[in-house]
Parts: sequence; structure tokens; C-alpha cells
Amino acid sequence: MTEHHGAKVIPSSPLVSREFAAIPSQLRENQVAVDVSPVVPPNIEVLGIFVGIDGDVPVEVGLNRDTLFNAGFESKVEQTIVLPQPTGPLLVAVGLGTITDVTPAELRAAAAAFARAASRHPRVAVRMPEELRLDDFTAGRVIVEGVILAR
Repeated sequence: MTEHHGAKVIPSSPLVSREFAAIPSQLRENQVAVDVSPVVPPNIEVLGIFVGIDGDVPVEVGLNRDTLFNAGFESKVEQTIVLPQPTGPLLVAVGLGTITDVTPAELRAAAAAFARAASRHPRVAVRMPEELRLDDFTAGRVIVEGVILAR
């Protein structure tokens, strides 16, 4: 085996390309960087906004609950709706059920649903809902886990 960008690759043969990586997740271009920030970085391509079943729809979504419902979005856990914007990042509303009762597993699943909806874009971010009753460390960890596992 030889090295290609730090990952082991299988030697070239008529059936296997010279660029075939035996473990693609180890290639440098597949590495993931995670930042925690109180503001959305300017180079983000997609922003995920968690939306609960009750309470106000976050203002960033730009639509009211009736409009979202009419488009088929009911804020159920793992449900997403992509909302194109005239400027700035693409928005993805991500259903989270009852935000104050959400479990780590539900938040992880919702983050994974967001990642699947944003899969064409390498630079993504999510806004943490203020109503979440999970501690910041746990919430951050399960969001990262969900996004990375889904991508």
C-alpha cells in the first residue's frame, strides 16, 4: 500500500484506480472542522434553524407557522424544509418537536436530517435554540455527531 494525502491507498491494478482510497474518510479533503461561535460565520452556505411544534417560529425563518404547515412542514423531529434566500445562506428549517422536552437522541436525529438536507454544501451551521433544556456541551456534542454521521 502507498500513501495519498495521508490515507492508505491500494496499489494500482486493472480493476482498481491508482487514486482509490481504501479508507476515504482519512483523506485530507474529507476532514471536518467544527467551530462553536455565538454568531454565524460569513462564509456559511447553509444555516439550520430548529423549529419546535409550539412557541414562536424563529424570525430567521421568515415564515409563520401556518405558511410552514401549508408547505407540509409540521415541526416534527427530523422533518426539514429548505428555504431559498435572495441573499445570504440557504436556510433549512429543522423540526424538533417540543423543544423543551427534546432528548439527546432526538436532537442528534434532527441534526442528521439537517445534514442530509444540506448535503450538497460543505460549509454549514446550525443555530442552537435558546429553549433547549439540554446543557450546551451535550447539545453541541450530539449536533456535531448527527451532522458528521449523516455526511
